[in-house]
Amino acid sequence: MKRAAMAVGGLLALFILAFYLQRSGLSGQKTETAAGVDQVVWDVKNAEKGKEAKVSFIMQNERGEAFRGLGDTARGAVRAVIVPPSLAEYEEVRPASSGAGTFSFSYTFKQTGEYAVFAYVKNKDGHEAVSRTSVKIGTDKKETKAKLAPSPLLSMKVGPYEASLVFPALRPGQPSDIVFQFTPQNRKELSFQSASGQVSSLLLLDENRKHLLYAEPVRDEKGKELVFSVTFPEEGMYKMWASLYVDGKPYEKTFVLHVAKPKS
Repeated sequence: MKRAAMAVGGLLALFILAFYLQRSGLSGQKTETAAGVDQVVWDVKNAEKGKEAKVSFIMQNERGEAFRGLGDTARGAVRAVIVPPSLAEYEEVRPASSGAGTFSFSYTFKQTGEYAVFAYVKNKDGHEAVSRTSVKIGTDKKETKAKLAPSPLLSMKVGPYEASLVFPALRPGQPSDIVFQFTPQNRKELSFQSASGQVSSLLLLDENRKHLLYAEPVRDEKGKELVFSVTFPEEGMYKMWASLYVDGKPYEKTFVLHVAKPKS
């Protein structure tokens, strides 16, 4: 899985606001934003198990015209994420841009069942995916969706270091700090970037595969804590993939978090 950390200017910020918080849509159909104006049109061709499919999406304005307000930096930050029915992993691809708000990529679906495919903007501010679509592979039978349970252990080894995952009670609609606390040897201050400057990141998905969230660190506490801020849109279980860099080396960790409304 490729990782990219790109600085995104004011134009990208406007783009994210325009497309923020998409509702789910079907292949080849329009999906509306929360504001109810701009749209994303998906198209998936040759969606069969084991065959290379062609996936494309077009960003449109409220008049159904191609959205042309993306600069080179903004287009380069657009990503697609493909999640299989099992929720066991994900794949991230950088779609090709052909201009006029149009993006496309090729992908081979390896499992039978319903895939969730998302488009999102990879940037330091962290946002929910701008759009999603569903792709059914190989069956019309009712699918038993994967069920998630909260991770019982929140301590781990990250390379040579002991680490713990710490967070408050997670509430929908409220920003929450997700903190990785490290115990470095000899009081060493750790670096949480790759040698080329790529940063650690989180990708989170709810068990109903409606919401995909992306976050980069909001702060680094003296080389011992890595802090992310995440706002969960609704309650439920969320699969979290943590892509961590520690002293230049990459590590992957997965967890399941429970988000719940406070008891009355």
